[in-house]
Amino acid sequence: MSHDLQLQGLSGPEHLPFLLEGERPAALLVHGFPGTPAEMRGLADLLHGVGWTVQGLLLPGFGPELPTLAGHRYEDWRAAVEDALRKLRQDHAPLLLVGYSMGGALAAAVAACDPVDGLILLAPFVWEDPLWQRWFGGLLRPFLPRYFRPFRWLDLSNPQARRFAANLLPQLDLDDPQVQEQLRQVEVPLTLFDQVRRAGRLALQSAPLLHVPTLVVVGKSDEVAGPERVRPLLKRIPSALRYIEVDAGHDVTLPANSHWPVLAAAVTEFAATLSGLMSPHDHFSS
Repeated sequence: MSHDLQLQGLSGPEHLPFLLEGERPAALLVHGFPGTPAEMRGLADLLHGVGWTVQGLLLPGFGPELPTLAGHRYEDWRAAVEDALRKLRQDHAPLLLVGYSMGGALAAAVAACDPVDGLILLAPFVWEDPLWQRWFGGLLRPFLPRYFRPFRWLDLSNPQARRFAANLLPQLDLDDPQVQEQLRQVEVPLTLFDQVRRAGRLALQSAPLLHVPTLVVVGKSDEVAGPERVRPLLKRIPSALRYIEVDAGHDVTLPANSHWPVLAAAVTEFAATLSGLMSPHDHFSS
């Protein structure tokens, strides 16, 4: 992928990390792959509007740093989350960790070892290696291509696919045939997706250690992290858990979608519980 196409639309202020100063309760928002803090802005405004301090994290290698993404590993992303939590904890309580997609996988793994006061997982990406891959993955690795084209079959006439592309590169003219062809020619190292799968795998392994109130929101038509894919994670979480399915695809964080009022109400109620405005019984009752 050319640097021009990679960076067009990703250097604007909406894609940079942010801090919205509020009161003592604080939330750390972690975006997904291959997103930026822009996809968390709606949630940030929502929480800030009810008094929370909100930080939107930019993971290493994303946004304006996208040309360097292939050089980053799971450890880099996890360390960024842990460092941001450590700094927020110095002056803020309670502490809420919110992760979307791969950011949800990172949030789950971090919260299992570094407990926060509350955890929100939005369309969390989880990965369980198929049995055949566990047996033959190492043998097949030398025969796999080093790169693949994730947008090769992208159908921009599909509303969900178009929203994904528009959110990733909002300043691109998706109706321009030249831009469409450039997107189809994007090559991504296979090793990078090994790191993404690793995040999803470790989230699943960490789930039994999540002893914090947790809200999980999943889109019913999500092909990346839908109900069936997330169910193994839900079964392993031992803490107080609230699970909601909304009428959405994978882009559950976008306020323009029709499901937003449901999501906004769930997040607001969950945050109020943590800040002591509601009793845990009111929130987690069935």
